[in-house]
Amino acid sequence: ASWKPRFNASAVYGYWVQVLAIITVLTLVISNITAVYQSSFKRMMAYSSISHAGYLLIGLVGLTQQSKGAIAFYSLAYSLSTISAFGILLLVVKNRPLNDALVGNQATLTRPDESYEAFNGLARQNPLLGFVMTVAMLSLAGIPLTAGFWGKFMLFSTAVDKGLVWLLVVAVLMSAVGIYYYFRVVIAMYFREGHAETIRVAPFYRFVLIAATVLTIVLGVVPGLFQRLL
Repeated sequence: ASWKPRFNASAVYGYWVQVLAIITVLTLVISNITAVYQSSFKRMMAYSSISHAGYLLIGLVGLTQQSKGAIAFYSLAYSLSTISAFGILLLVVKNRPLNDALVGNQATLTRPDESYEAFNGLARQNPLLGFVMTVAMLSLAGIPLTAGFWGKFMLFSTAVDKGLVWLLVVAVLMSAVGIYYYFRVVIAMYFREGHAETIRVAPFYRFVLIAATVLTIVLGVVPGLFQRLL
């Protein structure tokens, strides 16, 4: 009789699920903790984008029938908020007055830095930009009534369906860490003294920011609207 090696597909699948779950946890923990210590808004967003990749991995770890929709919804929610956040960062940096800087032996003018302080007083200076950025930060943090909340809820549900409660606990804890560094931007806009100059926003730029914000809120209130389109 010929000998045939046994291949236990179920065991192999279970092994790789655990490996992917560990990678997901490491991604979430390292990126979120690192983001907390950033003074630059751009670097914070860079590390937070890694954390969002970790949240998307939860959908792959769970790999249920709902995973496809959850990953697509979360990707859309993240994209909308990122467009708003970086769009406003560009406006803020572009419209702030140039700073004096010494390069070698010559004085020169440089653009202001991209730290959290760049957003100081933005909500009073330009209420529209302040509101758009607030919605973006709330959505990235996964606060209810935003698209980001439902995106995380859907992804976390896939982990629960798979029985990976420990992964869910880690993800929720890291989401709480994310709230801290996202709210630093909100605090800077509403409770810090800022610059007095006016920030000019081109009509098309304004349209894109408003559209992204409206979609973020609509998907946060009626998440089923997107699911029906899938």
